[in-house]
Amino acid sequence: MTKKATKAEGSADLKDIAEELKTLGRKLIDAGNHISESKEAKKAMKGIKEGLSQANEDLKSGKLAEDIKKEILSAIKFFNQKLDQFSNNKK
Repeated sequence: MTKKATKAEGSADLKDIAEELKTLGRKLIDAGNHISESKEAKKAMKGIKEGLSQANEDLKSGKLAEDIKKEILSAIKFFNQKLDQFSNNKK
């Protein structure tokens, strides 16, 4: 009788679990490697690189800082408008 044949039906030991986890890990790595080599992944990486490159250029030129300041000002104005509406409704 083999070691596995002597076990009760449905039982498992830590070695079995560890082996299954190792197998799962290898399969996940293989799947990840396959996905990273796909056309979609390459296209996504190209888009990310282009976006980061543009953000870097905007940062260096000061455009990014200007855009952020504009967005902050817009958000503060919006918040002030909502507070005005709240205050007017309370009167």
